[in-house]
Amino acid sequence: MTQAALGRPRAAAGHPSAFDLREFRVTRRRQDTADTATLSLAPLAGDPLDFTAGQFTMVYAFGVGEVPLSISGDPARGKTLMHTIRDVGGVTHTLTQLRRGDVVGIRGPYGHGWDVADARGGDVVLVAGGIGLAPLRPALLQICLLYTSDAAAECCGGGGGGG
Repeated sequence: MTQAALGRPRAAAGHPSAFDLREFRVTRRRQDTADTATLSLAPLAGDPLDFTAGQFTMVYAFGVGEVPLSISGDPARGKTLMHTIRDVGGVTHTLTQLRRGDVVGIRGPYGHGWDVADARGGDVVLVAGGIGLAPLRPALLQICLLYTSDAAAECCGGGGGGG
């Protein structure tokens, strides 16, 4: 069946559609906590993924399944796609165990994202807990880049055992 027959938009010549599965190689893996890892990914072919803060991709662990994951990387450094993943199920378990050189499938990005520049000149408050910080990281990085010259910044963090 063709992309059009499936109701999927066609991509411009030479540009993949967000519905196309692209292969990405793990270039770096960082163990953040006992059950959370961050993967840095680079495309095997074609251009890096163009994304904005607040978007997500569908990440496919070949032979296991697919999950939606928020992008946790810096949009200004778009050559590397980053995902911070908590091990909470079969697919995410497989993804958190990947090593440098392993390959995953990526579709996306999806979502409208956040235009961080809209808040320039005003106060910005980001609140998150646990793995909820991962999707806010791109926005935080953009805020730091856009606001450091004309605004004071205050970052507060905390940790605990939860419960």
